[in-house]
Amino acid sequence: MRRKELEIILQKISPLPRYDVWSEQYQTPPDLASFILYTAAEKGDIEGKKVADFGCGSGILAIGAAILGASEVIGIDIDPVAISESIKNAEIFQVRDRTKFLLLDVRDFDMKVDTVLQNPPFGTKRRHMDIVFLEKALSVSKVVYSVHKAGNIEFIKRVVRRLGGTVDEIWSSRIIIPKIHKFHVKAMYPVDVEIFRVVKWEKL
Repeated sequence: MRRKELEIILQKISPLPRYDVWSEQYQTPPDLASFILYTAAEKGDIEGKKVADFGCGSGILAIGAAILGASEVIGIDIDPVAISESIKNAEIFQVRDRTKFLLLDVRDFDMKVDTVLQNPPFGTKRRHMDIVFLEKALSVSKVVYSVHKAGNIEFIKRVVRRLGGTVDEIWSSRIIIPKIHKFHVKAMYPVDVEIFRVVKWEKL
């Protein structure tokens, strides 16, 4: 499957019916999701692997991983609406047999997996919430793909080193967040981001 084909499939995933401001929820754009998934697949981090999607939302990364051949995918979200929508989407895309979705605070997740995919809260509402996600991801997996607001590369690298890992690659992108809250005055909000591939060298 080509990346563009994957993106077209992911565009059909239903978004959440509403987005929580405090949790910094928004739909991961299909182009960004397809880039993360396709890159991870090319590097051998998806097919036949046990994959987790932290803060799964409507399940776009989890479902994409299942489509690309993950042996098992676990989506975690603290929002019951997100879990419900993820299950519905997984059923529609016929990957329910290889996916499960847990209503859980990511800090309470304790299963070992091969790869974590995450587009965490950027920490604008709860300071360093993205680092909370990153710390947990590196405690349970060998490889992490994590999206962060642009401009914090050196800080992320220091955190990763402290956690016993290394930043293997970094890619730049831009997310366009549509008008999803009543207080939004513009139709679209561009946000520059960086995607990190992090590898943990310590034995789990």
